[in-house]
Amino acid sequence: MHDGHLRSAALLAALLVAACGPLSSPAPTSAAPTVPPVAARTPGPPVATAAPAVSGATCSPPGTATCDGQGRPIGRRLALAPGVRLIEDVGLRVVKLSSGGTNGLDVDPATGLVYAVSNSTVGAWCGGPVGTRRDLLMVVDPVEAREVAAVPTVRAPVWSLAAGSGSVVYVAGSDGVIGIHDRASRAQTGSIAVGGLPHDLGYDAASGYLLVSNTHDQSQDYVSVVDTRARSVIAAHRVGGKPHKIVVDPATRRAYVISVANGRISVVDMSTGALERQIDTGGSGTLGAALRSGRAFAPSRPSAAPDTLRVVDLRTGQGTTTTPFLAMGGHPVWGMAVDDAAGLLYASIGDSDLVGVLDVSSLRALAVFRVADCAWGVKLDPERGRGYVTGADEGTVSVFDLRKVSAALGR
Repeated sequence: MHDGHLRSAALLAALLVAACGPLSSPAPTSAAPTVPPVAARTPGPPVATAAPAVSGATCSPPGTATCDGQGRPIGRRLALAPGVRLIEDVGLRVVKLSSGGTNGLDVDPATGLVYAVSNSTVGAWCGGPVGTRRDLLMVVDPVEAREVAAVPTVRAPVWSLAAGSGSVVYVAGSDGVIGIHDRASRAQTGSIAVGGLPHDLGYDAASGYLLVSNTHDQSQDYVSVVDTRARSVIAAHRVGGKPHKIVVDPATRRAYVISVANGRISVVDMSTGALERQIDTGGSGTLGAALRSGRAFAPSRPSAAPDTLRVVDLRTGQGTTTTPFLAMGGHPVWGMAVDDAAGLLYASIGDSDLVGVLDVSSLRALAVFRVADCAWGVKLDPERGRGYVTGADEGTVSVFDLRKVSAALGR
């Protein structure tokens, strides 16, 4: 995949939540507890598997130096930061997809179906088995925990968009094309040429404008505004720094796009398609935004504060840093999403099978829990109480219960 997909730049989901003052990370007061080892990089279970067996690998006897208490081979161990706990039961079900190389996903708010894409050009993100990789749009029924459709799509897709887009699903393809799929038949029925190496998508239903990141040419400096009714590009804004993850606030009709190379957020008015301003997060990589606070979240630069997030007030530009998920460096956040009602941010922790949970008011990391290996894209469906994480190498979607997470945290 193109260099916008570097691990250190893995994109997160964006959030805007209730304002609160700067918070500094507490100093460790005791030896950090240890998370059970990362699951071995072996093919995942067929169709669906209950937690905790999220990998097909087993060993014996359990409880030894090379085999953990659940019968999984011991690999690298991840140490939790002080105050962070491991949630054992999140109602996990793992859906095996038709192709490995799974990237982004989206949820149809009307039906609850999940639309994930697989990319034929990606390598092994987490050193796992590559297997057969095809350019597919795959549809998952989370109630039955199974894939219900897999259809060809544009070359090297990265993210899909199903929320608010009417009778179609859009897919960003890295060859400069946006694929258009009929929601009923799932088949690709058209495309829109935008140039560049498209990464993510944001949509405004009132205007019919689609914002596409990483477009126009090979410089990886542009975002483009597409009129979906005319199927044409109406504006291309040079924002710099490999613009990737997009979050749209329907209330203000503003889209926020983060550039992975410099951590700068570009703000686009989706009613007009105009570029309004840019905000420096002090971070790098992906973006997260919550709709209640006017805050944006981005991974901290590893050299400054590994395993934490930078938080920026989108109105003032002032920022602070969250407490860490892990007590060791080298595991950047790859994807983010926020449950506004519960006040929780979910972040996939790079090169692992862990998702971190952060309190968006206190900015404290609270817990982690296991999903399928190589956790990447994150999406939530709070109305149905479900969350989803793609497993990049093996080709999986992990389905977890938001209510179980909230209950485990006493909420």
